Amino acid sequence: MAAVEQQDASARYFARPKKIPLPTNYRNAIKYVRLAIEEQRNVQELLDQDRHFRAGRTIVGRVLSNWPKIEAVYASLDLAAKEPRLNPWLAKVLISELLFGSGRLVGNSLPVECMQQYEQQVHSAHKELLEKMPAAGHVKEPRFVRINTNALDLEGAKRLLAEEQWMLVEERFADYGAFIERVKTLADAEYMEDFHFPDLLVFPNSAKSFWSRATHLHDQFLLQNKACLLPTYLLKPSKKSVVLDMCAAPGLKTTHLACLMKNRGRIYAVERSEQRYQTLCQYASAFGVIKTIHSDCLDLTDEQLPGVEYVLVDPSCSGSGMLQRQIVPEPVDQERLFKLAGLQYKLVSHAMNAFPAVRRIVYSTCSLHEEENERVVQGVLRHNGHFRLLDARKELGKEWPNVGSPDYPDVGERCLYAKTVDDLTIGMFVAVFERCPEGVQNEVYLAHEKQKESYERMHWYSDKAERALAEARGKHQRTYRTSERGEGELNGEPEADAGVVAVQHNAVKTSTTELKVPERNVQEQGVQEANGLENVEVEGNGETKTKKKRTKKETEKEENGLENLEAEVNGETKTKKKRTKRDKEEKVNEQEVEVEVEGKVEKKRIKKEKEEEENGLENVEVEVNGETKAKKKRTKKEKEKEENGLENVEVKVEVEGKVEKKRIKKEKVEEENEQENVETEVNSETKTKKKRIKKEKEEKANSQEDVEVVVEVEGKVEKKRTKKEKVKEDNGQPGGETAEYHMQRNVELDAEIKSEKKRKKKEKLQEQNGQHEVEEPVEQEVKEELTEAATAKKHKKSKKRKTTEGEEPTVQQEGTETTEKVKSKKRKKVEQ
Repeated sequence: MAAVEQQDASARYFARPKKIPLPTNYRNAIKYVRLAIEEQRNVQELLDQDRHFRAGRTIVGRVLSNWPKIEAVYASLDLAAKEPRLNPWLAKVLISELLFGSGRLVGNSLPVECMQQYEQQVHSAHKELLEKMPAAGHVKEPRFVRINTNALDLEGAKRLLAEEQWMLVEERFADYGAFIERVKTLADAEYMEDFHFPDLLVFPNSAKSFWSRATHLHDQFLLQNKACLLPTYLLKPSKKSVVLDMCAAPGLKTTHLACLMKNRGRIYAVERSEQRYQTLCQYASAFGVIKTIHSDCLDLTDEQLPGVEYVLVDPSCSGSGMLQRQIVPEPVDQERLFKLAGLQYKLVSHAMNAFPAVRRIVYSTCSLHEEENERVVQGVLRHNGHFRLLDARKELGKEWPNVGSPDYPDVGERCLYAKTVDDLTIGMFVAVFERCPEGVQNEVYLAHEKQKESYERMHWYSDKAERALAEARGKHQRTYRTSERGEGELNGEPEADAGVVAVQHNAVKTSTTELKVPERNVQEQGVQEANGLENVEVEGNGETKTKKKRTKKETEKEENGLENLEAEVNGETKTKKKRTKRDKEEKVNEQEVEVEVEGKVEKKRIKKEKEEEENGLENVEVEVNGETKAKKKRTKKEKEKEENGLENVEVKVEVEGKVEKKRIKKEKVEEENEQENVETEVNSETKTKKKRIKKEKEEKANSQEDVEVVVEVEGKVEKKRTKKEKVKEDNGQPGGETAEYHMQRNVELDAEIKSEKKRKKKEKLQEQNGQHEVEEPVEQEVKEELTEAATAKKHKKSKKRKTTEGEEPTVQQEGTETTEKVKSKKRKKVEQ
């Protein structure tokens, strides 16, 4: 039984159809598309390193370049609900192959068979999408390529492209529109130079596949959209300048700035995101002028980045200008736009205020929303008066069709827009700021300050009007209460109500006449509020009354009564006005009188001070008399006397000045003499020191010469001695004469040492003085020494003859003692 069951199970297993795997190209495409979309990573290097996925660059490139259309088709088919087990990333890759690839799917796996069922629906959904697509979606964007001028010039680029079988269209266009039309008609093997930028080349849309494969040219050429070159060209950094790129990743604008600066100066490239910072480092590694910084640019100031002169602000934005988002427009998220605009405003304001040496700032976004563009520029200008907005078209120097919105005066017309339909580029916004000269503020800032003042004035007027109405309301309530008690002159209830209304109306009039508000809207508001108060207070006087229709007569009577009441009230108000006017006039007159009196006093004081400065009378009197006296008008005689006294004082001062000058001169002369004496003393001391040093040197030299002489003489004597001993040995003489021989040798040594010293002294004298008269006395001394040596020899021989054989040892001892004494003397001389 067990064997039969096993056979049945194996039969069922082999009878079941095997699972067909998904092709590896599709599996790998899913992986790289997910990395590019979800993690925002640059997958080009990963695709180059993957040797087993050779078709990956084309498959993944098709998916990423058409991603908005693919998502729209996937959403219209509602595949997420219809096929929940189908991987959405795989479904989008397969839709890309059906619409933008070969048009057919490879393999027989379950996902492939599932998508083949929806093939017709995919094509129909794509057609509907193209019909609803805006004009930007139908534009075939050309392939813009920038030359890396740090490694290659324009002529070298033309040679390289000619080797790749590309043909240059050498046409010149006076009109920008004619240039755009020629770009649309480029053939597959043609290219041309850009109308605005000399280092930019334009290729047809079909060239995208070539540039995706030409990896050997990526060091000489960079794939960059034309709109992205607008901010860098408008910044115009000079050579050896200091530039800050506040949001630098991925680094294409940063490298273009380095090319414009000829790779000289310094560019600080700042990026906050870790992954984007890595891509920035890869692009910037070939340029020594770029210094990358992984930090938040809002935390950096002039202390960390000294001497910044140019700033490029290209912050995060909604990206509504990107071609993919123009093809399938996204719903506008106002809350996200508000947050992005706040961040952009902070970045531009920080660039204006954190770096005092900044001369020019360029602000750019790849957005088409005014909230991120003109409104941010207007807000920055309103709160930073030391920067002004330049006309970007004038700075560019060539024709450009699109500018900002006219709804923003002095802002929109000075900004540039790059648009897909007109420029065949992505959507881009650019504004150029420049520091104002000293004492100058931009127009937007001044207009905003005036508007603020007018708003403050309006608020002040409205507050004052409300206070006046409140006071009028209180007065009317008091009048009504007095009328009820019978104290007033009013007799009827309707008349009392009408009187209250009239008083309120007149109070409003007085308040408005006193305020003298120039704005019509404020007056209208006051009248409306007054009318509202009338109605309210008629109903709320403490009693609820039934209202009925009144006849014409009653209304006429009431109107007549109202006129009388208004006349009375107007009379009271006129008297009050007259009294207040008189009080004001009296106060003004008193103030004017006080001001006139103070002005006269001030004028007199100024005249007196001038006279005192001219004549110098007050200061002289204070110094001479030592007392402060009250000053009065003086007669001409007194003034003359004072003038004479002043002249005498001036003479005294001149004399004292001359005496002081003489004293100063004497002091200077004494100081100079003291300095000379000190210098002479110092010179004498230095001379004595020099002499002493010379003497010491001469003594050392003499001692060294003596030692050399002794050594030379000993060597000569030793040679003679050896010669004599050899002669004696040859003649057969006995060796008993050693003591006598030592005596004789020592005497000869002394004589030769003396003669050698004298000879050297003689040579020195001849070198110093050039005198030859010294030779005779030296020769005489040498002769005398020789005679003394000869006599000493004779005397020793006589002693030898007298000695006997028994006395020989004593002679030898005496000889040894004499030799030891001579040696000790020589050692002492040498040591000295």
